[in-house]
Amino acid sequence: MHRFFVYAKFEVIDLKPIDDNQMLQFISKCGEMGVRNIGRVLAYPMASDIRKDLCEQREEYRNIYERSRNMLRHRGQRPKGLHPALNLASAIHVKAEMRHDRSSGGIADMMIHGNKLGLKKSIQRLSHYRGHSEPVRTLAVELMRVEKNGIEVMKNYL
Repeated sequence: MHRFFVYAKFEVIDLKPIDDNQMLQFISKCGEMGVRNIGRVLAYPMASDIRKDLCEQREEYRNIYERSRNMLRHRGQRPKGLHPALNLASAIHVKAEMRHDRSSGGIADMMIHGNKLGLKKSIQRLSHYRGHSEPVRTLAVELMRVEKNGIEVMKNYL
């Protein structure tokens, strides 16, 4: 049995300090990635209990995505979307994984993998964050909470 994994990075982390706007752009991209990929998974038939949990998690990502974009606009910044290549790679990955295993356990495994990757990137970003905005820091921590919660909820399906 072969598993298909696409390891795509949001962008290279070069260990430089990250300001408020850079952190918000990262949070926005993570939120968009969560909304899009969960939406792709939800396009397939699945058990109602995991569907409900995925819908709830997608709403959490949507909330973070919208709040980060609003904060950027409030600062006079234009929110950047996902890079088209990353978006395409994610779509291909979800399609391959769902073709391979549509069971609740298979879906949970894929979601946990994505949450772990997002959590790792969030921890890296937050450790290099040098901004002074408490709302930005709070939103970054909330993103990490959503990632951790996603892992815990999906563990129930393994």
